[in-house]
Amino acid sequence: MNDDSFSRRYGYVGKKEITKREDAPRKFRMKLLSAARKFNLPSKTMRYVICEILGEPEDDGHNWGEPNVSHQIEGLILKCDWFYVYEICEGFYKEISNPVVYNEDFIGTLVDNKALYSRDINTLFEELEIGWKMEAGKIVAREDEQLEGQVKKARNDLKSNNLPTSLNEMKQARACLSRRPEPDITGAIDHCIAALECTVKEISGSSGSKTTFGRLIQKHAEKLGIPKPLDTALEKLWGYASDNARHVKEGKKPPSRHEAELILGISSVMISYILGKASEKEPVPF
Repeated sequence: MNDDSFSRRYGYVGKKEITKREDAPRKFRMKLLSAARKFNLPSKTMRYVICEILGEPEDDGHNWGEPNVSHQIEGLILKCDWFYVYEICEGFYKEISNPVVYNEDFIGTLVDNKALYSRDINTLFEELEIGWKMEAGKIVAREDEQLEGQVKKARNDLKSNNLPTSLNEMKQARACLSRRPEPDITGAIDHCIAALECTVKEISGSSGSKTTFGRLIQKHAEKLGIPKPLDTALEKLWGYASDNARHVKEGKKPPSRHEAELILGISSVMISYILGKASEKEPVPF
């Protein structure tokens, strides 16, 4: 799980396609325990975290010794539901400490064990083709590399343009996809379109307007730098979200995760595009 290993330094191991989400393979469960031990998390602390999350008693009467505690830990983590494994992963993160290490001149350096633990966990997720990642101690949804890049760029663009409402909608979209045990697909689509709509209103000077997204695109397509017939395509995107996420009808087949990821990708790309076009039109200060 070392990012500086020979195979990773020379590109023999790359990011793999995501093949599983609602699962926590045995290999991940066992390596999670190894990762916690690597950063000196005591077995009794690990057992406390696991028992708290699973609602299981700590059997101190019969499992007080290190071998018995480790045996109980492994038994609990191997049999629990997949989503509890990722809650345990988050629980271990909270318990890991960042020590100060002193050199021969007694100059202390803080070792960020939490960041190193997160790195190891994310390496595991990639190696085992699992669609999750750890960010700031939380397990959140991980998409394919290209989509991850699009979303990251859109969020950075929103930050640099000081658009907190749109940025929050993007964060909420990711949170919906990260929900466990079942993702909120319609919520993710709704928030994606809301982020795009907020951006369009801000750049077109229509902030506070109750005009629908479709009409905003019709009216301000040229100002937003959206050529025809892409303006019509964006109207259709809004219509899809309205029919499948905002105004869901009884008995209608719900959208899939792949569709939500498609909307997330399109929204991210369009947000960056619209903000990029707007920056081109800004006067250069002298």
